[in-house]
Amino acid sequence: MLVLLTVPAAAQEVWQVPVVLAPEYTPSLGLSVRLGTDPYISNDTTIDVVPMVVYEGKYLFSRGTVVGVHTFNNDRFSLDLIARYRFSQLDPDDDVFFEGLDERKQTWEGGVSGTAKGKWGQLKLDWVTDLMDRHDGQEIDLTYRYRLDFGDWMISPFATFSWLDENITGYYYGVSPAEATPTRPAYQPGDAFNTEFGVNTWYQMTDHVYVIANFGLKGLDNTIQDSPLVDKSVVASAFVGAGYLFGNTKKPRNVTGERENEWSWRVNYGYAAEKNIFPFLMAGRIEESERAPSNIAGFTLAKLWKGGRRADIYGKLAAYRHLEGPYSEAGKEILMTDGQEDFWSFAAYAMVMGKGYSPWSGKLAFRYGFGFGFSYAMDVPGAEQIKQALHGRETSHLLNYMEFTVDFPIDGLIKSRLTKNCFIGMTAIHRSGLFDTSDFTGEIRGGSDWVTLSYECLR
Repeated sequence: MLVLLTVPAAAQEVWQVPVVLAPEYTPSLGLSVRLGTDPYISNDTTIDVVPMVVYEGKYLFSRGTVVGVHTFNNDRFSLDLIARYRFSQLDPDDDVFFEGLDERKQTWEGGVSGTAKGKWGQLKLDWVTDLMDRHDGQEIDLTYRYRLDFGDWMISPFATFSWLDENITGYYYGVSPAEATPTRPAYQPGDAFNTEFGVNTWYQMTDHVYVIANFGLKGLDNTIQDSPLVDKSVVASAFVGAGYLFGNTKKPRNVTGERENEWSWRVNYGYAAEKNIFPFLMAGRIEESERAPSNIAGFTLAKLWKGGRRADIYGKLAAYRHLEGPYSEAGKEILMTDGQEDFWSFAAYAMVMGKGYSPWSGKLAFRYGFGFGFSYAMDVPGAEQIKQALHGRETSHLLNYMEFTVDFPIDGLIKSRLTKNCFIGMTAIHRSGLFDTSDFTGEIRGGSDWVTLSYECLR
């Protein structure tokens, strides 16, 4: 897990830590806590829980809230396509001074990152732009970093110089004429140049467990300091956390031999469940949702990360088609609508698959697994909308993703080349907000669940 600190003005470097001490293709899961101050008037210290899926592969990588693709990568230079999450936000309900302001929301940004590497350190240049039409701006970050290794310790001080265009500063720190009051005059900031100094640390506690502690101090440009919404010139950020590496950093055991290029595909189909995945679905309570009955059809691709006799670890990408039927009378009354159009959702996650063997033949008899990652829905599922509306809570397109599955090989029953290394089983799917502890998933309490039949083949 990568830890991250998500205050509005914090630099990406504070919460972006590559798995520098782990071998390639080693995934990691964990949790982090972000802490810090933000520049807004009267705001308290931010405390937030963020789940992490971290992975460094030949082409794909996930570094907390930054994911990307290596288009070119060697010992001296890398060029990546990246997407990263900006945690900057302002909620008018946070303080009476902000009453009458429009909400400033978090967003996803995408762009290009180039890094030059050598014994002298690393020099990285990032360019990103808004992907969700929130601030519609651009940012350029130039970062110098030097890494110091002391056995199981890694310490990496850095300095970052950032340019933010007037669209970003205007969205987060500007005041429109319609928002102006006698004590809060209209204000339009210009381009900003911020400077941050900090340090990232990594300690490998055991072969599999590590902890991270990162710290940073950022000086704000005068155009931000002059905003009537801001009362600070320097903001602090920090994050701490721990993660588990599915692989031994000191004795690497990557996938080799006949399983080196193993991947799988899966199709599944099912319905929205009335009860939560835990503990109800796990206890056999699999009745269909009454308020928002709907179906779901999915297709999943997976790549084997780590293989073993007792367990395998996969990285998975899934696409789901949500087939939204009409709501029940109770659902229509709650949402004041008959239903919504069908839509897509997408999930990226790590999956641990345990394996059980027959005591008589020694052959694989069944598999069981748990997956964890993130899900993004193009529309919020009806079941989530109704559940949140009943409690007066917000909804979110981005939520945590969990999956439980159990399946059985069918090539022992059906002798065919088409069914070799194929499995049929049941998969339970869950979207969750981690009990409103995470800004990253919109501080959502509650989610939605589906029960599906699945068919998966290894290739």
